[in-house]
Amino acid sequence: MSSRCKSCGAPAPADALRSSFICDFCGIKNVSEEYFNAYAVSGDAGKANRILQLGLSAYNSGDLGKAEDHLKACVTEDDQNAVAWIYLALCKAMSVKAAHFEKSFIEAKDYLSKALKIDQESEFVQFGAITLGNSFLASSAKSAKYYFDTAEKKYLAFGENKDAAKSASAEAQKGLIALRVAFDLNPTDSALIASVSCLGIDQCLNLEEIKAPKEEIQSYKDFFIKRLCEIHEKRPDVIQELVNGNQKRKAYISQLLETRKPIKQSIETTPEQQKTSENASTPVSGSGSQQKMIIVAAIVVLLVSGLGYAWWSEKKASEEKAAQIALMEKRKAEEEHQRRLLEEKAAAEAKAAAEAKAAAEAKAAAESQMAIEQQRKAEEENRRLIAEAEERGRRDAIRQAEAKRVGIPSNASSPQPPRSEQPTQGVARQPQQQVQANTSPSVKEKCANKSNPISIALCEARQCQKPEWIDTPYCKQLNARQGQQVQQQ
Repeated sequence: MSSRCKSCGAPAPADALRSSFICDFCGIKNVSEEYFNAYAVSGDAGKANRILQLGLSAYNSGDLGKAEDHLKACVTEDDQNAVAWIYLALCKAMSVKAAHFEKSFIEAKDYLSKALKIDQESEFVQFGAITLGNSFLASSAKSAKYYFDTAEKKYLAFGENKDAAKSASAEAQKGLIALRVAFDLNPTDSALIASVSCLGIDQCLNLEEIKAPKEEIQSYKDFFIKRLCEIHEKRPDVIQELVNGNQKRKAYISQLLETRKPIKQSIETTPEQQKTSENASTPVSGSGSQQKMIIVAAIVVLLVSGLGYAWWSEKKASEEKAAQIALMEKRKAEEEHQRRLLEEKAAAEAKAAAEAKAAAEAKAAAESQMAIEQQRKAEEENRRLIAEAEERGRRDAIRQAEAKRVGIPSNASSPQPPRSEQPTQGVARQPQQQVQANTSPSVKEKCANKSNPISIALCEARQCQKPEWIDTPYCKQLNARQGQQVQQQ
């Protein structure tokens, strides 16, 4: 761990521990990652909780995904375990990805708030809050660089015009938002805060160069400048180190902070020049009342100016924070709206598919019922024809028996016309029927074009009932077969 305070740069106390200490100068708690690694293997870390021990072991080995799974199982079983909540938040901070930065930030902040609610006075929980703030600020810088690089690629790919600048600005703002919201966890590392602030200022400069809308980036620029001023009050050496070797950044900050003389001087002069200037500006003691009044007036002016600037800065910061919260809530509402639309669309598609399936099943059932009904009608028709043939055979048998009894030849199966009628007509009709039967197609040929055997049988039965076919050999055989089938049934 560093031998100096991360916030003010003062030397660590002589009796400071290797992984944590409290600064005697500013009172800020300093803690390193070694503290949590050591705590994870100590006896204090969940003696009776096997799931927590598995999570801490995975955390120490660097398997953050596995550690997060075990820790979530631990808090599901015991939601009053502040240690598990802190380690869950640290896992989120160290494994955050640019595409899921906002979601990871919200979850980590929720985990931290639960730990603070359980045991706010615990040294471990306080150290966890400090480490989480610094870790998320470092992760925000990585995520922001990803968005900044993407913005630059979009600007170059779209032709470096107004539309390209608008698209690049929208992408870069995602990175600026990531940098901005990370400060909500109150990081304490001055060097990291200054570095992130300079990264944000540099990106604002790049957006201004491509003529991006100024109203969209001005609030971010003011926010990062304010953070830089706060760091300079405690660590001017950090500011000097950041601007060295970067003339663009040095010139810009000097121009923006023209009214802030100490910052401008620290940027434009070397440390030796600063020391000489401070010695030269030391006031010479005098005894005149006029000199005392001037000094008092200058002090009053400085105090009033400082109070006014502090009030304005605080108001500006609160407005910016409210705007960021409103933006995040708006995006969350839009995501929720899109999710509802997708669910409604999926439900409508599922309903339409169900209705189509039901209609298809109903149609298939109707067709099946129709086919069954047609088959039933065909069977009834066949039975009717068979019954008619049976009745006709029975009548023929009765006629033949009657003919034998009275001495009429057996081949006279059909009744003869009365003698009172003209005999010549009966004689002439028999050759005509015989000619017609010989010249027209047979019953078998006439019914051969039917689609199935049942239709053929029905057709032949109907044709054989007609007078011109009933006495043909084929029809006689057919009628006899049908009569035998009926008798057997």
